[in-house]
Amino acid sequence: LTACTQTVPNVDLKHVMCRLMERLTNFVQQNPEAVPDSVDIFGMFRSHLQTILERPFQQQAGAPPADLAPLLGLQYEFLNFTLTLYEGYLDYVDGILESTVQLLTKVLGDPDVGSANQLNDPAAVDTVVTLLS
Repeated sequence: LTACTQTVPNVDLKHVMCRLMERLTNFVQQNPEAVPDSVDIFGMFRSHLQTILERPFQQQAGAPPADLAPLLGLQYEFLNFTLTLYEGYLDYVDGILESTVQLLTKVLGDPDVGSANQLNDPAAVDTVVTLLS
């Protein structure tokens, strides 16, 4: 996970992170005793994913805005990962949805202060709808 946060910011890590979450989910479901209670899988992924989600916003001034579709897709996959491994942990789900709102606000602006833009990327719109479904 740490290696993913240290890659070049332009690298799309969605596929790598999604496969990692998928493989870990399968492993934990088949070997529930293999992960000690002291290991916070959710916390590890959340902190590293937060770093990955912040990377596009650390670019130089004048750079094009972040491509939301892969970032939202990563949030969607993390939500599925969490729902599979932590069924019933609604605070985890709330945290993922809150970070998704923060991500959208960074790119589109804050609708509460009248500075919001529209989301015009069809792939990103579809992912938001899927996240909320």
